[in-house]
Amino acid sequence: MNRIGVSAVLLFCILLFSLSSCSGEKTEIAAGDKSGDLTTDYILYTDESYVVPRLFKLNVKTLSISSVCVDPVCTHDSAQCPMYNVYDINQIGDMLYFNSYLANRGIIGYDLKTGNTKNVLEYDRKNPDDNPFCIAVAGKYIFYQCQRLKVNEDGSAQRSHFDVYRLDTETGEKIFLGDTKDLLFPSDPLRINEFSDSEIIWDSMMGMKIVTDYDFNVLSEGMVSSDDIFERGAYSYTGEKSDPSDPKCNYSNLYLIDSETGEKKLIGEELVSYFITDECIVYLQHDKDKRRLMFSKEDDEKLIRDYYDRTNSEVYVMGLDGSDPHLICTIEDPYLENTAITFIENTKGMNNFKDGVCIVRIAYYYKELMIDGETQEEYSMVFSVDAGGIAAVNTVTGEYRVLYPDARPYSSDIDVTPFLKTE
Repeated sequence: MNRIGVSAVLLFCILLFSLSSCSGEKTEIAAGDKSGDLTTDYILYTDESYVVPRLFKLNVKTLSISSVCVDPVCTHDSAQCPMYNVYDINQIGDMLYFNSYLANRGIIGYDLKTGNTKNVLEYDRKNPDDNPFCIAVAGKYIFYQCQRLKVNEDGSAQRSHFDVYRLDTETGEKIFLGDTKDLLFPSDPLRINEFSDSEIIWDSMMGMKIVTDYDFNVLSEGMVSSDDIFERGAYSYTGEKSDPSDPKCNYSNLYLIDSETGEKKLIGEELVSYFITDECIVYLQHDKDKRRLMFSKEDDEKLIRDYYDRTNSEVYVMGLDGSDPHLICTIEDPYLENTAITFIENTKGMNNFKDGVCIVRIAYYYKELMIDGETQEEYSMVFSVDAGGIAAVNTVTGEYRVLYPDARPYSSDIDVTPFLKTE
């Protein structure tokens, strides 16, 4: 074969390989995640700095981060990537289940051990009302809702209620359970908060708490209470607003509940965010005297107020019984200015804490000039967005690393030896 013929064959092979990647129309994933078993050394999280959420993973041993997508030539920036625009992420055993609105793929199952994906529930694009919405898991089941619309006299449509379905992940059986017509807010989507072997507790966006059995028979309905008790292992807790009289207060106090007497013991004050692991409680705390000034009216007279880092980017840890509360680190981003930290919401059934390591999301704050619509006067406001980075924190030693999944140096030159968990 001459040189031109060889080149043509090579070009054809390259094109063929490219078309089979995530950048093509096909969305199926090949078997085998080259990074290994994601049930062992990994914490999964969503990168929300892009146009839509993307599913990423952190290796707590090597401190490397990358997309969960296993296609080596995928750019992870389009709807053809199966880990692009993912919502309602849940885990049952070694399987991850999520929804992908943009790609209209319905409910996807991802095997954390093998890297294989499958369509658990197909979505009929000709019938948009059947798009699974607010998927959540309880036991071996996936619960999802489909919105139903009503047409008004003027011809406009609005959400009427939701139909509720249950999908058995072991048998694949799908059952229609009922609808939300008889609830106080029937057009309000529901999300599973807690569940036991016999009951499911749902929360709604309007602040309702609905308790049902697994067949969606309503056992009780009422408003969500800030002092609801929740259990974590051998301990029981409750949270309350730090200042109930202030409707703008977004800090909470955490209490430990005595299992015998029911008495409350204050263990955390003015917490911005916290999560409870099997080993400790990790939290961010508001301290008015320590908070860092980020943007001041003194520097910009058009600012409507001073803006602070309300947590001072500090991470605290205490024992599960509230003992030994202490600061473990103050996060400083070496790549971006005007950043602060917030906890990443725990994916249902998953853990954002593994082998003594937790991850916090990094937010970027920026100032923007605005114009008053009535007076046409200029003024400045400060906004925040997801910066795209995370901080991996060793909750024992306080060591941390700021990591970004892009061109910033974040993994190859990091010595992880002092970072790994020590007793």
